Amino acid sequence: MIPVLACDYTPPKKRVSSDKTVMYSKHLQKEREFAAEHFRRFQQWTYGVDYLTFYNVGARVWIQHALKVWEGAEVVEDYKEKILKVSTEDGKLHELSVPTDEKLPPLRIVLVAINPYDELPIYGSDTIWAYRGQAMGDLEPHIFAVAEEAYTKLEREQRDQAIIVSGESGAGKTVSAKYAMRYFATVGGASTETQVEKKVLASSPIMEAIGNAKTTRNDNSSRFGKFIEIHFDKQYHIQGASMRTYLLEKSRVVFQAPDERNYHIFYQMCAARDQLKDLHLGCPHFRQR
Repeated sequence: MIPVLACDYTPPKKRVSSDKTVMYSKHLQKEREFAAEHFRRFQQWTYGVDYLTFYNVGARVWIQHALKVWEGAEVVEDYKEKILKVSTEDGKLHELSVPTDEKLPPLRIVLVAINPYDELPIYGSDTIWAYRGQAMGDLEPHIFAVAEEAYTKLEREQRDQAIIVSGESGAGKTVSAKYAMRYFATVGGASTETQVEKKVLASSPIMEAIGNAKTTRNDNSSRFGKFIEIHFDKQYHIQGASMRTYLLEKSRVVFQAPDERNYHIFYQMCAARDQLKDLHLGCPHFRQR
């Protein structure tokens, strides 16, 4: 089985209570632990990967430019002996001297997405199939273009692919990961979704109920890290998926900053108290507590 992965990460927001110094120190330490754990887990997954193999003919990179700051370029010869030959978008050839492998220019498969805080008609099946079979850059930048690049390399190179979704709270990380999974479920299945694919897509609301909460910046903010693996069979159809979570913001259960809320699940349970009578959620005695 070949996994395609998405890491979803937002550092917990700093909070200040009546004991400002103590609370600030605790949450700052929590942020450091969260970031360190996120980086450690990504290192575990990528251990042993030879990044130099990514710098072969056809790879797209960013190189520094005096006026533009960064300029797009394409590798024209495989990287070797600390020399990288690239061609910029204006057709000029450049021979870059690379003192160490760590100084290689960043790869260009990066999508910067902005949350419009509104529903846009650009994520339907028609858009998915418009990007199917298209090379990166042939169409407008889109999360489906990134997903197509990963899926195509999965088919052609038969190698694991990774998609890292990162950004601040409210940037749209969770939704972007959903759209990527929707793309794989559509192109990696039959004309209609299979039961496995439905289960993969249906798992998101369950996880969000337990681990998402309203903050001052985002009504549906993920308060934990997610590491999603999507497994494909030899025909590149979705066969299953697994999700690992880590560093849930446990302090939110007992403390919420002004204008913020606890995890969605508690409010959903209260709304369904008539169906959950054994929990006594409608008892005045418990409400007073």
